[in-house]
Amino acid sequence: MSGALAESRQPPVRVPVALIVRVVASQWGIDRHVLLSGRREGRLVDARRVVYLLAREQTALTTSAIGRLLGNREHSTIKHGLDSGHRLVAADPAFAARVAEAREAVIALAATTEGARYRDADAVAAAEKIMRNPNREALGISVDAIVAMADRVLALEEIAATAYRLLSTVDAMERAQRPLPNPPPAQVGPNTGTPVFGAGEGVERRAAEEAAALADSARALTDTLAGALAALGYAVEEETDDEKTEAAALCAE
Repeated sequence: MSGALAESRQPPVRVPVALIVRVVASQWGIDRHVLLSGRREGRLVDARRVVYLLAREQTALTTSAIGRLLGNREHSTIKHGLDSGHRLVAADPAFAARVAEAREAVIALAATTEGARYRDADAVAAAEKIMRNPNREALGISVDAIVAMADRVLALEEIAATAYRLLSTVDAMERAQRPLPNPPPAQVGPNTGTPVFGAGEGVERRAAEEAAALADSARALTDTLAGALAALGYAVEEETDDEKTEAAALCAE
């Protein structure tokens, strides 16, 4: 962590990421949905860096969890944003000042009645709550939680379709790799004694080419599936020793 950010860091105030997004969106004059979109204009990227920095600083969440709450971004995206944000804080006094201003606003809002109304829309937690007592709990779910659940259902539906295509491809690849039953022997060319491909060997060669093409398709589908699962927070996140120590200290408070 950069020295400038470490010096200004406050004890975590367990604020929801949604509250941080609200403060930064207001500070930068950006609509919340635009801030969480995939648009890459420089101003939006800088505002997201502020969100990433404060979310990591003011909560005990991992980068995977932060990514889920910020439009299902992959944890590698959050880590990259944190790294670039730390560099900007150290090199750009104006950016560091905006981070400090946002931090103060987040802590101030979190201590108010309005701030207490902010809740992170965790789709899985909301679904589990509903299923424990559908008739009672379903009525108390926020619009943000409903949208989060709908978004996750659609993402999982796409994952299921990709998984089915992958299984079909693997099945076709296994069939293409099966040896032919009783392939005819190779023929010898007239007057040369040189073996030439028989009908069976030609079929085997085509089957091998088909299997290789299917293997490429399977690898591409696997990459797509892994990326989609990572976006939903299923990626295994390796934290540094410092991050593990920091997280343990936060949990002990």
